[in-house]
Amino acid sequence: MSETFFGLNISLPLWISVLVVAVLILLAGAMAGLILCVFSLDVRRITAISLQVPPTAENEKAKRILSIITEPHWLMITLLTWNDIALEMMPLVLNTFLNPVVAVVFSVFFTLAFCEILPQAIFIHNAFSISAILAPFIRVLMWITSPIAWPIGKLLNSLVGNKEAVFFQRRELREVIRYQDALRKRNKGGETGESDDEQDEDDLTEEEMTIMLNVLSLSESTAKEMLKTPIGLMYTLHIDAVITLEIVERIASSNFNFIPIYEDADDPSEVTSILMTKALALLVYSKESDRIRVRDLPLLRLERFRGSMSGTEVFNKLHTLSPPIAVITDHEDSRVLGLLNLRTVSELVHRTTFRTELDSGQSPMELMRKSWKKYHLLKSSSPIA
Repeated sequence: MSETFFGLNISLPLWISVLVVAVLILLAGAMAGLILCVFSLDVRRITAISLQVPPTAENEKAKRILSIITEPHWLMITLLTWNDIALEMMPLVLNTFLNPVVAVVFSVFFTLAFCEILPQAIFIHNAFSISAILAPFIRVLMWITSPIAWPIGKLLNSLVGNKEAVFFQRRELREVIRYQDALRKRNKGGETGESDDEQDEDDLTEEEMTIMLNVLSLSESTAKEMLKTPIGLMYTLHIDAVITLEIVERIASSNFNFIPIYEDADDPSEVTSILMTKALALLVYSKESDRIRVRDLPLLRLERFRGSMSGTEVFNKLHTLSPPIAVITDHEDSRVLGLLNLRTVSELVHRTTFRTELDSGQSPMELMRKSWKKYHLLKSSSPIA
């Protein structure tokens, strides 16, 4: 047992020596735990949290953490320096009131139990919160050691560079989302027994994950693969066809949103434009003797997309069109394969069917057809003046 304190002939009370050992244990444990938990945090994720709107408690925590992790090498050297100082001083202090052999045994025990195992087990499970709480303290330690740690950190920056950002490929990102979905189901439903009402409002829902997975898969589909109905099975009209009551009834009873129009009489599949079925409402103002042709109604010219165009490109281009409908052609011989609209693409993303005003019940077209038919019946049965 040494009678000096670090070579100085100073006699300290036992309780002060024990207090110094306790402080060294806490310091070494904190540094060991912080080395593990601080460097497990991703700078970009913390930055995103700090920019969230509206501001929350996590915003402030993220901002405090950003003040220290933006200089990773300086931070690393600071934590390692204080950790080594605490670990080296501990056996020296123990040696002032214990036998040297006992001091070494106690030092090893305290180092493993309270400076390595427990701190790392606790800190890694609460990395974000603990890092935010201790960020001001760490900042003070960084400035204390800055004469040594800062230049070495800058040297490491120039030699090894900063940590590279992690970028996921599309398929990797899909697997991350699926893995998170599996964890959500296990934690929220299976093991913990929590109901959907008890879920954190910030958690991703199953519908949100489904949409994200479908969006990531969209680029792997082509315009040709997204077609529901080939052009040969679609109801089309020639541009010079006369609109009759039978045609209107056929369109209304089928609840078509639009009718493909072709100009080449020998090739009904060569669609060039469409007639929105709502435009047939204009026929209410026509006379019975009028021969209204398709070309007399407002037609909408369609753009052509290659069948090999990716689903993402199709989705983006359809957003710029009015109406958002395009002709899909074969990339080899340019023949028309079918029509694709934004609604169909959106259904692939959401994996659901969207309803419109023409999908069920008495649609406007059905009401117009009945009104027009009733109008002609009344007109034919009225006495001639």
